[in-house]
Amino acid sequence: MRTRIETLVKKVNRIAYRWGRFVAKGVTIALSQSARLIPIEPNRIVCISHIQGLQCADSPMCITQYLLDHYKGDFEICWLVKDPRRFKELEDKGIRLVKFKTLSDFYYSNTAQVFISNLFGPPPWVVKRKNKMIVETTHGVAYKSLRSSKVSSFEVGFPEIKSASWKINGATLCLSGNRICSEDVYRNELGYRGEILEEGLPRNDVFFTDGRKQDARVRECFSLDDECRIVLMMPTWRKDHSRENIEIDYHALVHALEELYGGKWTVLLRLHHLSKVDISDIMDTYSDCVLNATDYPVVQDLLCAGDLLITDYSSVMWDFALRERPILIFAPDGEEYRQGRGFNVPPEEWGLVTSSTQSELLDGIRSHSYEELCEASRAHLKRFGSCETGHATEAVCKRIASFCRTED
Repeated sequence: MRTRIETLVKKVNRIAYRWGRFVAKGVTIALSQSARLIPIEPNRIVCISHIQGLQCADSPMCITQYLLDHYKGDFEICWLVKDPRRFKELEDKGIRLVKFKTLSDFYYSNTAQVFISNLFGPPPWVVKRKNKMIVETTHGVAYKSLRSSKVSSFEVGFPEIKSASWKINGATLCLSGNRICSEDVYRNELGYRGEILEEGLPRNDVFFTDGRKQDARVRECFSLDDECRIVLMMPTWRKDHSRENIEIDYHALVHALEELYGGKWTVLLRLHHLSKVDISDIMDTYSDCVLNATDYPVVQDLLCAGDLLITDYSSVMWDFALRERPILIFAPDGEEYRQGRGFNVPPEEWGLVTSSTQSELLDGIRSHSYEELCEASRAHLKRFGSCETGHATEAVCKRIASFCRTED
């Protein structure tokens, strides 16, 4: 009897889901059509930097700060956030906070003259219009393939599923930091045919400064003195939330770094913001040499402070390479990842020291000088055709200001 009831419940759930998709699609179409009747509000800019409105960061925030500093009072800037109470300090700067996925979100997003995101395109309720500029700053360089990526209800709150290529073509201007992103990702993989601004990513402009302020903030936060050298452990997200990409002997790692490169080394371990991995045992076992940096708010600060980066497939390797500092790839699940998500550019073409076991990782450290690893990072930038200038924020803000003046 119980089995029959469970089977019936599953059938009902399937029917409800199908009807939910149908109704949601109809609602989306209706809203999209009605949005075209709402007039655009000149000089209104709406930004979002996280699929759930959980953060106010990355390139959209760099653009926001530049506009506030150099175009004072010229724009009404709004940010979509899940919990406006968390970002009250932004209101003191004159930024309007709009609750994500509400009618207010729909109104402000569709009346904005400019919409800025780093999500590979705007949410589905943002309507592309002739007198509207939609700027895509991208979340990363896309070492990983996007061809099979989906935008699910987890990301946009709608039951229907759309491909990444569907989203990106909602943009009118995409920013790029290298040739791979422009041609292989935007053009070939996602089929984007709009304009690409090859001036770099605004969030990376900081790497063309000395980074002292960012370094000082990190050291103050984690109580590290100026002599301590920092190795960043920053893996990407895993759908199955596995831990094998962080399970190493950190004592052995630190010992190898200190033996070869000198000085005292400390590990800052930062998990992806979507990760649900429990690392309490790691923090207990290696409390003398590992600090948890997962909740540190600004990734770019950490990259400015780091002396060496260990990652797997995270696009932070591109950002860190701009510092021309050593990068080591530690990817125990390389073949499995290749067969699953896949790569836009395979790891063997990155030109970085790659390992799949702890012994290989330590051998990679012992068999290369610090300068050799730095040179590999410089070669990585050339291999991908870097077009980072250190002036990406200024370039896109000038484009935004010009567009708004033209459309007024």
